[in-house]
Amino acid sequence: MAGRHCLVILLVVASVSAVEAGGAPEFQPIDAEALIKECWDLSEQKRASGVTAVMREGTLETVSCLEGLIAAQAAEMFAPDIVSGETASTMARDITSSVGKLYWHIYNDHVGCFPACGTMYYLFPSALVADVLEKIIRDMVAQRNDYHIPDRPL
Repeated sequence: MAGRHCLVILLVVASVSAVEAGGAPEFQPIDAEALIKECWDLSEQKRASGVTAVMREGTLETVSCLEGLIAAQAAEMFAPDIVSGETASTMARDITSSVGKLYWHIYNDHVGCFPACGTMYYLFPSALVADVLEKIIRDMVAQRNDYHIPDRPL
């Protein structure tokens, strides 16, 4: 039995050595923060407008971009029959909808908000949804980096 384990170890070491010797390109770690920043950069002007409705629209654009990142990471991480990019996109939209609605109620619909709590609270739900999506992206990227899961060839 010990001989089999030694053989397996030797084969793994030989495979790694072959890859390092030029058999395959070296894995380049993914920078989750850079990906997330790109989504926030898309809406910077709208979010800086000072107009609640425009600021909210900008944050929702970022949320949509983050949902797209989740779908893209899933497409690289999983076999399509496990979780396709399309399935991950639907899951991300479901999270956005559920978390966003709950936070909307928390900040805008409680009994203390009669007649209203103020429009600044309109911005909170989408920003908090973004926090959740960012956490998912960071976790996905960490798994890809830990297991050296590269982008699939085109």
